[in-house]
Amino acid sequence: MSDDQRDEAAGTVHDLARLTSAPEPNVPAVRTRVDRLRELLAGSADIAQPALAIIASVAALFGA
Repeated sequence: MSDDQRDEAAGTVHDLARLTSAPEPNVPAVRTRVDRLRELLAGSADIAQPALAIIASVAALFGA
């Protein structure tokens, strides 16, 4: 994973944290971020498995 991709992934994780902590989360925005994060992490063996497990938990909460 390139440095730019790592930065994007970190930013997306922060976006998800912010979005999911809202009293009424914007579900379409959450789904978009989850999908992008899956794409970014799919080719990254070093962090993919733990990160994808977290994404699966968040996705289940929001039907993504």
